[in-house]
Amino acid sequence: MHTAKNISDWNDKTEAGLYEWWSSMANKGMAHHPDDDPASIVYVENGAPFFDSKASAALCTIYAEMEKLHDDLIYVAAHKAIMSRLAWERSLPENEW
Repeated sequence: MHTAKNISDWNDKTEAGLYEWWSSMANKGMAHHPDDDPASIVYVENGAPFFDSKASAALCTIYAEMEKLHDDLIYVAAHKAIMSRLAWERSLPENEW
C-alpha cells in the first residue's frame, strides 16, 4: 500500500510542473485517471487498497488544485504520462487520444 510519503510533491504549479508531476507518478507506477477516487483504487490480485487514507487525501487535494489552476489540462498531462510509461507509440494526433 502506498503512503502519503510516496506521493510526489507538486511544488511547481506551472504547466511544465503539471506534466512533470504526472510523469513522476507514472514512473513510480502510481498514475491513474484523475477522476478516479484514489481511495477506490485496489490491487487486482487481492482487492487491497492501493493508497492508504492519507495518500488518498493528499491526491484529492493535489487534483483539486491542479484542476483549479489548469482545468482540463490535468487529463492531457495524466494521459500523456501514462501512455509514455507504457511506451505507447502515438499514431494519432495528440488531440485524438
